[in-house]
Amino acid sequence: MEMYYIKEINKRFSMLNIIFSSIFISIIVYLIDYYNLPTILLDRYKTIVICIIILIISYMIKEFISKKIWNLINLETINYFDKVLLIGIFFEIVMGIYYYFNNIKYFNFIFILGIINILIIVIRFIKIKNLVNIMKKNKNQSNIYTISKLYNNEISNEKLVLLEEKELTKSKDDLLDVNIFVESIEDSLLQCKPNETFVISLIGKWGNGKTSVINLLKQKINSGDSAVINTFNPWKYDNKLSLFEGFYNYIFKALDKNFGYFSYKKLLKKYEKTIFSLIKDKTSISLGEIINLSDERDIEEIKDNINDCIKFSNKKIIVVIDDIDRLTKEQILLVFKTIKTLFNFNNIVYILCYDEERINKIFDEELKIDSNYLDKIVQDKIVMPVIENSTICKIGSQCILNLLNIYEIGNYDKKRLENILNLIFKDFENIREIIRFINTISISIKSCSKLGLDICDYLVLEYVKFKDLKLYNTIYNNTKMFVSMDTEYNIDYDFMNADRFNEKAKKFYEEIFDGRKNLEEIISTVFPYVENYKNNYQIKNSYYFAGEDRKMSIINKRCFNGRFFKCYFTIKHSFFTALNELLNTFIKNINNNEDLELEFNKMIKEVHPNNHNLLFELLELRLDEIDDKEKIFNYIFHNISDYEDGVRFLGLNSNERAKILLAAIINLEKEIDKKKKYLNTICEKDLILLDSVLYWLGTDKYGNTKEDEIYKYGKKLLCNELDKICKNKIDIFDYAKYNRHFCWLYYRNFENKDKYIKYLKQLINKENIFRVISECISTLVGNSISYEYRESSLKELFNLDNVDEILESVDYKLNSDQEKVKELYVNKNERSFNIDIDFSNL
Repeated sequence: MEMYYIKEINKRFSMLNIIFSSIFISIIVYLIDYYNLPTILLDRYKTIVICIIILIISYMIKEFISKKIWNLINLETINYFDKVLLIGIFFEIVMGIYYYFNNIKYFNFIFILGIINILIIVIRFIKIKNLVNIMKKNKNQSNIYTISKLYNNEISNEKLVLLEEKELTKSKDDLLDVNIFVESIEDSLLQCKPNETFVISLIGKWGNGKTSVINLLKQKINSGDSAVINTFNPWKYDNKLSLFEGFYNYIFKALDKNFGYFSYKKLLKKYEKTIFSLIKDKTSISLGEIINLSDERDIEEIKDNINDCIKFSNKKIIVVIDDIDRLTKEQILLVFKTIKTLFNFNNIVYILCYDEERINKIFDEELKIDSNYLDKIVQDKIVMPVIENSTICKIGSQCILNLLNIYEIGNYDKKRLENILNLIFKDFENIREIIRFINTISISIKSCSKLGLDICDYLVLEYVKFKDLKLYNTIYNNTKMFVSMDTEYNIDYDFMNADRFNEKAKKFYEEIFDGRKNLEEIISTVFPYVENYKNNYQIKNSYYFAGEDRKMSIINKRCFNGRFFKCYFTIKHSFFTALNELLNTFIKNINNNEDLELEFNKMIKEVHPNNHNLLFELLELRLDEIDDKEKIFNYIFHNISDYEDGVRFLGLNSNERAKILLAAIINLEKEIDKKKKYLNTICEKDLILLDSVLYWLGTDKYGNTKEDEIYKYGKKLLCNELDKICKNKIDIFDYAKYNRHFCWLYYRNFENKDKYIKYLKQLINKENIFRVISECISTLVGNSISYEYRESSLKELFNLDNVDEILESVDYKLNSDQEKVKELYVNKNERSFNIDIDFSNL
């Protein structure tokens, strides 16, 4: 702990500087004491001295209070207060020794002051100890990694992974396998024996690994004795003067390293005086003016001396000038001219790194100089090797897969993801782009996973955002052109017919994908409309039947489903993702043998009754995840009358969804006997319910009718029960299991229609006439609910022509619902929007 404290003090303030400061202060105090200056000054200028002392002390107190200097004591980092403490310690040691051996009375004061100082330092030790522990912990928990660590799967148990754009420094991290290329450059450099300056250009686009190649070269060459290589970064300097000054210092620092600063100090100073002073006097002076105005003979003489030193040193100096293409046009020209004229020493090899296409453009268009000018400076041109797209795809794909593994995200289609990743990275040119893309998604991909969104859809949209933000925003703002499933939940829902939509959509896609064919291809993997357009199919069909595709789009929360589209852009819960979370908890708890009734009631209380239909639909789609489906069946069956059964526009109510759920459980049951048991249970309680369940059992996922063994069994159960009622002449209008549309139930399932109609006619009287009429009332849904009595239904269902006569015979007072039914009957085939009927009250 103490060693860390001393090391940090030395690192920030230099212990040597602290010792010198304390000695200097000690000398000043000694001289003041020796010559008794305070007494002399007070005797001669008492008033002035006292005033000055008071002013100084007042100022110090003011600064101490206003700046809250005492807070430095509590600051758990090394600061100037620690420097003052150590200066004080050394001062007290020096003065204490002096006072002790000279028996001066101030020794006790200095001793007490030293004890206080030491106590304060001990407090600082304790304060900083916590900081050291935190630093050690943070050092071990850094989440900034190189891409090679992610690619090689060397990261684990990390909550967030970010990649640094760090150039390659070790051969083991060489993902692009440039080591052979580096070795060939190394051999060329070491074998190269020029009599004059030799200039090599290392050419490649930004991000193609030029700096990584240079770093590997440094590692190899600097480990030997025959050459030394280092990098000069000209883009750090903001003008020509500072650039030349930095370049000057860099070159001669390299020379000093080899020949010794003191031996050649005069020689180098003379070179500086002859050349550099001119630039200091005229910052805008050109390189040509420097050569013309200076004493060329003097310069050449100095250069000859320096060249002799380099020659006899038997060590080659390799100077790398990186990122030349980042400079301004004036700086670029200055670098090339400086190398050509002033710093063209023998046995120095320059490696110039730049993007040739960009440099040529600057020379031709901005400097108005023929780019062939570079051929006079550069003797050897080395072009970075081509990076195969397959290599980029391999690196990028593996990094994404490893990132998903680190974040424990595994719910995805591996084959589809592999295809998506290949499409994403086939357009990437270098590793730098991969790093930037991974950093872009590294944070939000975890949120996407928490929301349960489809990882492949998410990656495609993030790629579009990464490459073309304008197109990304276009997709978000034109949902009707991309949402093809559950479009009723899309806030931009369009009611236009298929032909008009297809015409409009085709023009829209042609416009946004013009010049973006690569993006069109990958976007088509997410949105069916775009896939149809790409394949020249009909974009939207005139009919709508989703089947299994819709089910999977809901379960996997696909982006083209209107329920989830916005979530991919907002990365936050919607009603539908929240519903999934609710269901996740329910499934987890009941699979862990929690009380089903308690958990079910808890779940449906969280959802508004109007949305129970959506909850039941989702539960039906996820039945495979539930261990004991029989419990679900029994609970829904016994409580089905509690679920909302109102009329919905373009949708099913909660009660109907609950019936579908019962049918789905029967379908999933593998044992035939158990399937039959379910049907028997329903038959005993509710024939209307049995009829509804049989309807859903008799319809396959494509909407076609099917009649398998279980369906036929249930149909037989229903018909037998209806036949019993008819044979026993039971009044169905007064039957315990009666429900509205019970007559239609008979009509659909009774083969002998004449016998059925004859039976019903015998039952109709003034007591049940309103129930009879209600069987012929249709409920219509549009902007609002309306009712309509249909005469044709009465003829078909009852073949009854004496309704008026029966109504006239009614001698009891009608309730409000009976009055409404009578009104509908009187106004035959006319819709009524202003009534609300409770049919159970007839």
